Amino acid sequence: MTPRLALILVAISIVAGSIFALRADLLRSTPKMVADERPVVKIKARVLDSMHRYIHENKLFDRTEITLLNRKRRLSLADHDDDAVDYLTARASDRFMEDPGGIVLEYDHLSCPITLPAGRQFKFSHVGGFIDDIEAIFPLEPMLWDEMQIELKKLIALFDNAGWVRSAGKFTPRQPVKDTIVFEDFLLATGPKWTSVGFWEQCDNPAIKAGVEIRHYNSSSPGSFMPPAALSAPLDPTAEDTFLFLVAIKAEFESPVAQELNRLRDARRVEETGRPDQAIPLSIWLDDPDWRPEDWDGEFIE
Repeated sequence: MTPRLALILVAISIVAGSIFALRADLLRSTPKMVADERPVVKIKARVLDSMHRYIHENKLFDRTEITLLNRKRRLSLADHDDDAVDYLTARASDRFMEDPGGIVLEYDHLSCPITLPAGRQFKFSHVGGFIDDIEAIFPLEPMLWDEMQIELKKLIALFDNAGWVRSAGKFTPRQPVKDTIVFEDFLLATGPKWTSVGFWEQCDNPAIKAGVEIRHYNSSSPGSFMPPAALSAPLDPTAEDTFLFLVAIKAEFESPVAQELNRLRDARRVEETGRPDQAIPLSIWLDDPDWRPEDWDGEFIE
């Protein structure tokens, strides 16, 4: 029988009734038929991609059949600055017919591309006009314990076979990739239950890392970019434990890649405002993505 976390999670399972509908909208609904009939959309992106390419390669503009993914207009507003986040979601509730049925991330690196399974919540952070962090929560529906173990092996093989290099990570104690997850791994976290599977380095750049986590759906918070914890009512304390994956691919903090992104962002700010600490609208980068200072000598961004 699947291990139970319910008794451990009772203390964190009391939530306000007004949150329940939000949780349902974000991830799962009953029935699923309407969501299943909507098209699944593929998004191509990678760390160090320009936001201009992200929008135009994926045709995230003038989109009529999937209005939520019409992003150019939103990202061009004056209040979306040059150090912000874009979210793409595929809400399952039949209240959101304009949403796609799911989103597939194709990390289209030339030497080590990967394509993740369809999911419902995606995050694209950028520094200046370039992506520095991509996060994905998938699959479309939470997985039972045995299914999670099967899919985990597939996910690990996906990174290994694509040429990504296993890494012990930067935290202490440094841990190798865990090929098998046990029930006790989830007991180390306080609050929402999760466990780290491990890290991989991008094949050509060790400063760009992919981290894989498993999130316990039953205990998760409905907060920013966390999988919602319930449907339209609290999950029964005896409900089967279910799980989601979270994959984050990002430029490591204070790495040469991150420093170069910050340097280019700050140079553009100085050009526009005279101050490196004064944010500017992302639209400036969208209008002229090839801008560089005269003395630019970037290693990662030409």
